[in-house]
Amino acid sequence: MNYFGSPDKLLSVAEFKKLHLGANRFKLDHVTRHRHIEKVGFHIVTTELIEGLAPLIEGEKIVEVMAGSGFLSACLQKKGVKIEASDNHTWWAENQGRDYLWKHTLYTDVVRKDCAEAVKGADTVIMCWPYMDNNCVRVLDAMKPGAVLLHQGEPPGGCTGVEDFWDTTGCEVIEELEAVHLQFPGLYDRWMRWRKP
Repeated sequence: MNYFGSPDKLLSVAEFKKLHLGANRFKLDHVTRHRHIEKVGFHIVTTELIEGLAPLIEGEKIVEVMAGSGFLSACLQKKGVKIEASDNHTWWAENQGRDYLWKHTLYTDVVRKDCAEAVKGADTVIMCWPYMDNNCVRVLDAMKPGAVLLHQGEPPGGCTGVEDFWDTTGCEVIEELEAVHLQFPGLYDRWMRWRKP
């Protein structure tokens, strides 16, 4: 079994927990989390998460911005969702100086495009773990009225987004995903939803 799963064979919540859960907490140390980020991304994607997320997607044009490896988009594509993954892949060079593996091994076509340009005309935008810079606000500004943002990250005061992003969205937690959403220890990310007025 693949350590973190793959778009072709996702792990279930139970399988992921069996591999990584002991004594009622994740046994993921810094090295394991780093390996997960290198191979997949910041999000933990399970069969149940994709089953719960797919029905929340609306409209014809679906875009994931800041998609990294494209893992989440690839999983949704396997479920039949027509989604475009996009990322300009400048974040790591600018902020971490690391050469992450997914820059070289992508799970689906990841279009090199600026995040604000990518969301123009989109009905649903998915954005996971946006960095704490103005790009997440640029995404909101570029979204069309009525478009839906499905966002995964930590709430205000956490390690994603900026104050202007949270002031604008006031994202509501997607309760139906709470039971199937897994987190790394010490992180408080959640799936949230916002509709642009």
